[in-house]
Amino acid sequence: MPIEDQPTLDRLLAAHQYHFGDISDWPNDICEILPGEMMSLEPPEIYFLGSLAACRHLRTHQETVPLSYRKVSVVLSFCPREMKRIRGQPAVGWKAWFEDLQIRWFTFDVDDPRTYLDDTNTFFQEVGNAWLSSWMDMCCALLKHLKATTQREERGILFHCFDGVNRSSAALCAWLIFRRQLSAEAAVQSLLTARPTLHPWKHRPHVFWALRTWEKNLNSFVRPRIFAAVQEL
Repeated sequence: MPIEDQPTLDRLLAAHQYHFGDISDWPNDICEILPGEMMSLEPPEIYFLGSLAACRHLRTHQETVPLSYRKVSVVLSFCPREMKRIRGQPAVGWKAWFEDLQIRWFTFDVDDPRTYLDDTNTFFQEVGNAWLSSWMDMCCALLKHLKATTQREERGILFHCFDGVNRSSAALCAWLIFRRQLSAEAAVQSLLTARPTLHPWKHRPHVFWALRTWEKNLNSFVRPRIFAAVQEL
């Protein structure tokens, strides 16, 4: 896609390299994801995607967003180890940072290795299954929280990882498949509509395998298992 046709956020991030420098130097890359055709929810849920910078800039985001239901009320972090190591994080620490913003914070430790299209060996399957397991934990935790908080302002959900490309994008797609009953392809397209240059998982085909497996087993295994776990909590 020509640079001049890219959304403003994509043009901004094209010149930025995510690295273990000072997170305060990163641009704010929080982006609202608007799925296409989908079942309606009441209260509505608003989905955001971003990197660690999105978390660091949340105070500004919360203060400048005019409509309360578009504020972030839940943060799902898929890079807890990187969050501990990064420079420029809030002086009070992440836990106190989110508490001060009245945000519910969940963490999920997910590895992000590269795999290859012709790599269908045990490693490929193990990595994909690890992502599936993390999505089960995510859906159980998030569904329990949403069931306990019915107010409209409790429905802004930020999915983030280190650079907001792989782990968080995949988790958001998994949630859309589970919660909105989108197909894997439609969920991915929702991301690319908002961020057309994102090209998630270019070198991580195990994620596409995991999303298709998640969708294939949605009604026979995923949903019953999650609903049963939530009822037990």
